[in-house]
Amino acid sequence: MLEVSPSIEEKVPSMGAGHKPTTARDVARVVGVSQVTVSHVLNGKGRVSPAMRLRVQEAARELGYEPNPHAQRLVNGGYDDTIGLFSLSLDTGAGTRIIHAIQRLLHERGYSAPIHAYDRMVAFRKPDRASLLADLRRQKPRAIVCHTYGLTSEALDELRRYQNCGGIVIGYDVPCRLEFDQVIFDLGESLVQAARHLMELGHRKIGFCSHVPRRSGTAWLDGFRQTLEEGGAQTHEDWVLFRNNDSAQVGSEGAEAVGAQAAQCLLKLKPAARPTAICVTSDSAAFALIAELSRGGVRVPHDISVTGHDDLALAGYCAPTLTTVTRPHETIAAHLVELLCQRLHNNHGPPRCEVVRGELRRRQSSAPPPR
Repeated sequence: MLEVSPSIEEKVPSMGAGHKPTTARDVARVVGVSQVTVSHVLNGKGRVSPAMRLRVQEAARELGYEPNPHAQRLVNGGYDDTIGLFSLSLDTGAGTRIIHAIQRLLHERGYSAPIHAYDRMVAFRKPDRASLLADLRRQKPRAIVCHTYGLTSEALDELRRYQNCGGIVIGYDVPCRLEFDQVIFDLGESLVQAARHLMELGHRKIGFCSHVPRRSGTAWLDGFRQTLEEGGAQTHEDWVLFRNNDSAQVGSEGAEAVGAQAAQCLLKLKPAARPTAICVTSDSAAFALIAELSRGGVRVPHDISVTGHDDLALAGYCAPTLTTVTRPHETIAAHLVELLCQRLHNNHGPPRCEVVRGELRRRQSSAPPPR
């Protein structure tokens, strides 16, 4: 075994507080070879004699040298066991639960799966979205798992560049026009379930509150309105409440702020002009809406029924407990990881798409309308 002699200690000072980590250049200087030789040994490339390979490896170990994993991926063309998990930002609800479930399942299969997510004010500035994906693409992970909500055409171009270099992409949440495997959650069908539940209770004046801007939720609203018309119910433009379309507001507000603002809009209406029920596309927004209505003297469900979406753990403990539609994060993650692992072993065949749907959970926040 190679011993670290006093001469090595002279060349590479002992690690102390504030000392820079040992580099490949330090290893090369100690062994007396070029930095290229050290790089070949540590990356398993090049023609290096077994004896020299052993000397470099033992010197690196004795000196405490730790290779930069990002640099190694670049040298090796990105073919390792790192899966990049990308989301523009993390929320307090289902989005975080889904990406954590994906990470856990990949870890159980032996993959490293770091999460690449950003502050809302960074992630939702349009010029930044493509650069965030470009940063991940340049690290050359073996595959990219991408939350597809909010991606601009420029961001999609970065995913396309990654694919063109042989990278594997798989998306989840909303449909994406790029050709890769996707696991889609059908939020529109969940809203239909909630609307039908309220109509079965006798509601005919039903509002709609979305935690996304109108331009992103138009299809959901169209399906919601069609369901109401088929059931003999109605909605009114004063009862249709979307997140502010201003891009700056989109970045700074969470779903909770959207719910609180929706409640203030309803409280400004005369009691007879309010809906008797409202469907909300996020549990977090629904919690805030109920709290603000209560502060304004409007009781849930006595004066107005509320349904949420996601089935967060708090939905079963708040007062009143929240009627909501599930977003089955474990099912979404399991489908996605299975599709990804199949691609990693055999990256051939047309793109596949699986659709996941939620289930209604009836609780205390929905009841028949007041007389």
